Amino acid sequence: MNPLHDRAMAGYRGSGTTRNARGIDEISAIASVPTTGWFVVARLPVSEALAPVARMQAFILQQRAPAVTMVLIVIGLIMTWLLRPLLRAADQADRMTRGELPLAPLRVVRDDEIGHLTQAFNRLLAKLVDNQQALARLAHHDTLTGLPNRKLLDERLQQALAQAARHGQQVAVLYLDLDGFKRLNDTLGHEAGDLALREIAGRLQALVRQTDTVARIGGDEFVLLATGLAEPAEQGAQVLAQRCIEAIAEPLQLARARTLIGVSVGIALGGGGETPRDLLAAADQAMYRAKQDGHAHASTAAR
Repeated sequence: MNPLHDRAMAGYRGSGTTRNARGIDEISAIASVPTTGWFVVARLPVSEALAPVARMQAFILQQRAPAVTMVLIVIGLIMTWLLRPLLRAADQADRMTRGELPLAPLRVVRDDEIGHLTQAFNRLLAKLVDNQQALARLAHHDTLTGLPNRKLLDERLQQALAQAARHGQQVAVLYLDLDGFKRLNDTLGHEAGDLALREIAGRLQALVRQTDTVARIGGDEFVLLATGLAEPAEQGAQVLAQRCIEAIAEPLQLARARTLIGVSVGIALGGGGETPRDLLAAADQAMYRAKQDGHAHASTAAR
């Protein structure tokens, strides 16, 4: 039974799809034969009728696949080119955090968003380095005078003693304790005392060579480390101590008043067999003997 044929018997003319007695879908076209009263039915299985369409679809897919593959490859190459500087920068930054590379600015490859990000990282890195340097300076320098503190003095003294032992030389440690500083502080105030300490620090630095060290290790206590002294080293240390005494004895202009202050100096010499603590302790004891002997006096530790 074919519904389309039944419609044709009833006078329908045209086309449509139907299923034949064998269960195959067909496209049927019905047309009348003029003057005869007959009609003609043309039938074609749907699979055969749509075969060219299927072949065309397969052709399009076959032609499209290489094009799509090529487009994907091009997109991948472009993304790799765009992201390569970012990936390289991320790798270098990661190695910096692990300590495998020193902290250094990243190279700016292009002037685009990635380049701007790299520049922002470099600015952040510069601030980090500045902060690290500031922290390192705070850890090794006196905040009031800017002189090396006790920690940095110990490091330099250790190096000086090791060098003296290698070259058969001597180092001199001058321990300076200001005389009359407490009275100045109590009379003129702490601000004037701070000004006096900064002025004295500048005077002491002006006396020494670049290879020597002037450190502030306490409230009004300074240490001068001198290396490479000509023989006799004790005489050179005494001359340096006297220059310190004379420099500090110059009047200080504080609070619109000229103020005098003195210093007691203890001297200790070392040839490399001593520890920094032992040498500083010997110079400290010599300073106390100088203070007991009288103001503005230098004393050398017994050897």
